[in-house]
Amino acid sequence: MQTMAGSWSLRLFWGVVATALILIPAPASAQAPPCEPGDMPFADMPGADLEPEVHVSEDADPVHYVRWRGTVPSFDGLPLSVDVTVPCGVAGPQPTVLMAHGFGDDKTVWQETGKSDTVESEERPQTNSHWNNIWFAARGYTVVNYTARGWRDSCGPDTPGSTPLTPAPQCLEYDYWIHLDDKRWEVRDAQWLIGALVQSGHADAERLAMTGGSYGGAPTLVTALLDDRVVCGAAPVPSELGTDPCEGPRQRGPRPVDDPRRLHPTAARSGRATDHVRRPGPGAGSERPHVGRLGACATPR
Repeated sequence: MQTMAGSWSLRLFWGVVATALILIPAPASAQAPPCEPGDMPFADMPGADLEPEVHVSEDADPVHYVRWRGTVPSFDGLPLSVDVTVPCGVAGPQPTVLMAHGFGDDKTVWQETGKSDTVESEERPQTNSHWNNIWFAARGYTVVNYTARGWRDSCGPDTPGSTPLTPAPQCLEYDYWIHLDDKRWEVRDAQWLIGALVQSGHADAERLAMTGGSYGGAPTLVTALLDDRVVCGAAPVPSELGTDPCEGPRQRGPRPVDDPRRLHPTAARSGRATDHVRRPGPGAGSERPHVGRLGACATPR
């Protein structure tokens, strides 16, 4: 009986200790600061529908952020699937990065739950290049991740209401199919999104950038080339693709490396690209958001 009583006493002791540990509040430094979502990005765009999610990243020094998820109508009204990551505690226009996904992917390929690319990514776990929405948000950037027109949940097969034979009803009146990075469509979509975010007061027109890999690298480069500007230094050009256009002085196009006007790839400013693209099809209008000065960098795959 004494042994049994001693055993129960020990269990009771550890049970009390465990309960006490659970009830002890975490240190103030470990508690998440209040994070109010604030105004919805694209709030002044009719048809935009985004819901806020408050998150804390899976890092030793966690990033507190809001991710807005939903759809935003593009220039022709087609609903694009868009996520906007906003660091907690910011207000007013912020430096902004638009991230374009690769062939067959969607908006989530450049998203993570921590600054490392090894937390959730199945595509890039070996690179750990810290090139994702949380990494940028940790440095104060607002990040736009979107699914390109016709892919996945941007009027593709993953869109609610679609079937194996027909697109979603909300997409039928638009040119919902993939245009393979046509500057009149996919590039225009990218310009429209970033311009509309400037117009809604969330993005700083003087601190804009775009990045993309593979299929997303094409609209990134075209967006820059439309104003004869390319940001050098973001990624080397593979030798099999020929001469690196960023090497050596040029009269036009990319700035030489020693040019003081050469821009940082994640805070680039390179001219108004929207002035060079018109709405396709008959009845083209001139209305379009002010996009400010947009820089771009592409990562070849």
